[in-house]
Amino acid sequence: MFFISALLRRLARPGVLVFFLLPHIISAASGPVAGHVTNSSTGTPLANVVVKILQTGDSTQTDGTGHYAFANVPNGYYTMLFGRSIYRPLIKANVALGPCCIGLTGNVDCDPGNNVDIADLTALVDNLYVSLQPLCCPATANIDGQPGVDISDLIALVNFLYVTFTPTAPCQ
Repeated sequence: MFFISALLRRLARPGVLVFFLLPHIISAASGPVAGHVTNSSTGTPLANVVVKILQTGDSTQTDGTGHYAFANVPNGYYTMLFGRSIYRPLIKANVALGPCCIGLTGNVDCDPGNNVDIADLTALVDNLYVSLQPLCCPATANIDGQPGVDISDLIALVNFLYVTFTPTAPCQ
């Protein structure tokens, strides 16, 4: 399940939408995506919220329980828009749908181009030592292939970016 980022927590006030993607996003080339939209201050499910995947143009609306679903979305990173009258719209960028690690490990910041660069190093340092916030996709940060994301992954990323320039390992 995806967790609300620090930015969304700061925005989580009355009148702001919060969403959760359900853990049953499948790992095929494409598949169903579903989730729930709730009021951030009360936790009450919100009906009639428009949910749109900007890159595909697909949109749907939440039902009376705040549930939404898309039948067939290709795996990848997307920007999702959640909106309803009297609420500020919520835009969530780099939402990984399907397996979140696409291509090579090291794309810690989940940029859609799957680039491994200094921004990934910054995101990993922030996760491990500064904010301790969850990563957008822990599988992309597991660069050394050992269980968990830790300092050895940070060393592997620094080694790739500044020492050997050897590509990181493929996603598992």
